[in-house]
Parts: sequence; structure tokens; C-alpha cells
Amino acid sequence: NLNPVCHIVVDAKGTVRTFFSSEYRRDSFGLFTKEDALEGARSIVAELYGEEIFERYPEVSAVYSENNGGRDKTFHVHFEKKIFGMNTRDQISLTFNMSGHLLGITASEMGTMSSAQQDLTQRDIDNALKAFSETFENADGWTYSVPDMLVIDSEGDYYLCGSAWKDDDEASFGMQIYINVQ
Repeated sequence: NLNPVCHIVVDAKGTVRTFFSSEYRRDSFGLFTKEDALEGARSIVAELYGEEIFERYPEVSAVYSENNGGRDKTFHVHFEKKIFGMNTRDQISLTFNMSGHLLGITASEMGTMSSAQQDLTQRDIDNALKAFSETFENADGWTYSVPDMLVIDSEGDYYLCGSAWKDDDEASFGMQIYINVQ
């Protein structure tokens, strides 16, 4: 299933963490569909990581995108671990061109959220969301997006990630906001 390779990263346990194909074909010999991308991704992920991987990464999505004025058309398939409905960066992502050639795999944060559901509760998430919202409800002129991403730092602490911004006549200010969940 794999095209010629120019870059592959394997960890000490032999797990493929990243793969990028050296053979990027823009030509399309047929219409590669979302269903084809999902089927191909499931097959490759099962081959590389085993069938049990789908128990840890049950959330799957396929997104079509175009770049370079529509010349580079791709499908990005993501297998993601969600924690209490929150997105995480703990995912396996695959990219296919419209001919069905695998262009890349990224699993660089794979496994980082393996114990999050034992470490956290829905109440922890709800309290952190409430604290975030209360902080910006009373902040004059600030607009914010409710955090939708759960991340973990190198110390093992969990944070919700959101953003806030303020526009005025002279400048625009924006920032990523991290609020500790525990």
C-alpha cells in the first residue's frame, strides 16, 4: 500500500510516527471518494498498528481540501481519541491524493491521552470550561472561542485550549488560552 518513501520516523518500539511519500502525483486517474479514503485509511491503520487501534481511536473523519488554486486535491482522514467529547491532538492522520495514493501519515502524539479518562472526570472538564467562560464574559471588548481541544503538557497536566481576541481602531490582539483542567 505504501508509495516510495522519502521520510519515515519510527519510534523505539517500531511504531510508525510519521511517513511522507516522495511520489506526489497531481494527476487523477479517476475519482477518489470520501468512502475510498476512509476504506483505504482503515486498511493502512490496521496494517500498521493492528485492529485493536480502532478501540483507542474510534472517532474518524475525512476532510476534502484543495490547495494551490485547486491543483492539489487531497483527502485527510483522522482517527482521533476524544475525551469527554473534547478534541485532542492524540490522533492518527493520513493524507491521500485524488488518485488514492497515500501521501502521508502523522501519528506524532499517538498515545498521549491514553490515561486521560482515568485522570479526569466530566466535572473537571465542565469546571474548566466554566472558569474560562467566566473569565471572558466580563472582559470588556474581548471575543473568545470556547475551548474545544484538550492537550497535555510534558509534566502530564491537562489543559483546555481556546482563543481570545480583541479588535479596536488601531490594532487587533489575539492569543491562545490554556486553562488547567485539574
